Amino acid sequence: ETVELFGDLVGAPDKAEAFIAEFEKEAAEGRERLKGVVDENATFGIYELTDKGELWTFGDNAGRGGQALYNALKLKMPEKNSNDNQTLQLSMELLPEYAADYMFLTVYDPEKKGEALENLQASAVWSNLDAVKNNHLFMNDFDTFYRYDPIAITEQIDLFVDMIVERTEANKK
Repeated sequence: ETVELFGDLVGAPDKAEAFIAEFEKEAAEGRERLKGVVDENATFGIYELTDKGELWTFGDNAGRGGQALYNALKLKMPEKNSNDNQTLQLSMELLPEYAADYMFLTVYDPEKKGEALENLQASAVWSNLDAVKNNHLFMNDFDTFYRYDPIAITEQIDLFVDMIVERTEANKK
């Protein structure tokens, strides 16, 4: 809708339509590449850790790759999560209820201290998550996945697919 709106505003609806067609093509190709790579019932979760140690989960329209993962690639979010809460702060005690088979984590740490991530990784709750045990945890670059404009989302499709495919192949070795 955003692309169509801007296409209309600048008098270039044909360019908007071409962009949308390319986006749909990228999404379909990404879904095709994932067939047989991941179980169709697998869940995928997007999380963010802040420098203050706050842990958040994200839905399909709050950035961090949600539009690409859930809308374009049509992957399933954890059942406990819902798009009623595009962002939801989690306690460590609640994390297992919101954990996914595949987890994508960004870290907001502008001063690059690393303390919050070290504390998270040292916790028993974290190390007992299936995604961590199965090597299905992905550390996503904050700047790359923060954005959710149409161009960023299109690029994130390939990034997610490449990460999942490459990790699946590496885990087989």
